[in-house]
Amino acid sequence: MFKYSGAFSLVELIVAMAILGLLLAMATPGYVHQLNKGRRTDGHQLLLKMAAKQELYFMQHHTFTDSISSPEGLNISDLSEQGHYRVSVEMCEARALSECFELVASARGLQKQNDLPCAKLFLTSAGEKYALNSDNAISSGRGVEGRCWG
Repeated sequence: MFKYSGAFSLVELIVAMAILGLLLAMATPGYVHQLNKGRRTDGHQLLLKMAAKQELYFMQHHTFTDSISSPEGLNISDLSEQGHYRVSVEMCEARALSECFELVASARGLQKQNDLPCAKLFLTSAGEKYALNSDNAISSGRGVEGRCWG
């Protein structure tokens, strides 16, 4: 007669591993999305901080600057606090830097690899927020915050 030993059979272990694998496969994309979204706030903070510094610089010098880390410019790091983004200053379309600015936060490292739709975040002196994907196509429209700023 067969005596029950209280241990798991091979079939039970295989079924449990299959269920665990299925749950893991379903949860991983959502987890990666939330990680990307969390890292994106690093870029948002950098852009907002840089915009405030630009406004202060404008009040004192009556022009904006493209010099970020020099003492004569904004005198702050062009890297975000957690290092996921690097910022640069560009002129607005058909307008001089003395009138407006456009800040660009470019994703770096894992953020650049994993968050392709939001590879570059933009903030203008007019408050417009938009993003470009890794192919430099607009992934969330100008003037509309969209998924990269939400």
